[in-house]
Amino acid sequence: KYRKRVLGSADDLPHVAADGLSVMSYSQALAAARQFCDNPWAKPEVDSSEVWTLNQCADFYQKTTAKKRSAGARANLKYSLRANILPTLGSIPITKLTFETVEAWHAALARKPARVHSGKRGTYDEADQRHKAEATTAEGRSEALRKRQATANRQLTTLKAMLSYCCKKKKVVRDSVEQRCWEDVEPFPNIECETKRIPTDEEISRVFNAAKGMDTDLYLLTSLGALIGSRFKGVAGLVVQDFDSRTKTLRVRDSKTKPYTHHLHGEAAALVESLVAGKSAHDHIVTNSGKPWGKGSYSKRWARVCKAAEVDPPISFNEFCRHSYGSRYIMSGGHLLLAAKQMGHRDSRMLERHYAHILSDYRRKDAEAHAPEFGIKPVNVAKLKAG
Repeated sequence: KYRKRVLGSADDLPHVAADGLSVMSYSQALAAARQFCDNPWAKPEVDSSEVWTLNQCADFYQKTTAKKRSAGARANLKYSLRANILPTLGSIPITKLTFETVEAWHAALARKPARVHSGKRGTYDEADQRHKAEATTAEGRSEALRKRQATANRQLTTLKAMLSYCCKKKKVVRDSVEQRCWEDVEPFPNIECETKRIPTDEEISRVFNAAKGMDTDLYLLTSLGALIGSRFKGVAGLVVQDFDSRTKTLRVRDSKTKPYTHHLHGEAAALVESLVAGKSAHDHIVTNSGKPWGKGSYSKRWARVCKAAEVDPPISFNEFCRHSYGSRYIMSGGHLLLAAKQMGHRDSRMLERHYAHILSDYRRKDAEAHAPEFGIKPVNVAKLKAG
């Protein structure tokens, strides 16, 4: 196995003086290389006052990457660090972090029961945290374990990203961290395979009919959400100035992902044009009794609509809108990457993961329609009959 170490930067650039530590002259680099070759497995001496704990790494990571993240992404990162990573690993100096420590934390996180979201931002005390009850069926327990392992994998990804970023910015001593031991911890395999609940045509029709008869505001919210494949937060946050009547596009700004442009088709464009008529630029396109939709203000009303529409098992508002749009876009022959862009994804990986069961049939039909033929005849060989 090869052992590598970054010795420092060269003093070739003007106005950069060699200090023998981070910047070296040729003779200093040669001496450091010889010292390394004499004992390549020795750790470099580190001043303990310069060694960061993971708490310090987390603070630096959040502050320096904040401008690149949306408000929702910043909140999710803060929650991820304070609820799942720092309570166990936060006080450990970066030089004491080992492969065994990270692996044990990753495995223990997957064994913890799922948390009940209380809605109290900033409360991360495990003693006050409520957890979901254990499933009663073997299938339910298996699915709960899969979800916990998926959560543990996401937290491991966050931890790796944070530590790699700090190494890249030279805020931790790279060679003193057991050769970046966290990179060797493997995620749980084959757990990102959940089949999403896709509403049938009959369920979609019943939901729209029930909402139209019971709650006009919710009906308009649901209609626009399904026509553009947006989550509640995205469609509820749309204002009139987000609609470009010339290009027939919507700028979805208040979404889980970064702001993206959605190109409207005929039915969606007609609905949006009717909703924005007579409104000013900063008015919301869909409203709740004339006021903007608030967080969670639709939940109970949506549950009543699903019950009236006999949707069993119930489906969430976001799943109804996102998966009704995404699945129909793909099944009608739409390009997978363009469908992903329409829904605010950077690439098609998320759609490939969620719609794998319908993509296989779509690929077969696409191959039958577009694969080339060269007039090649089958070989003149017949199967022998048994007996």
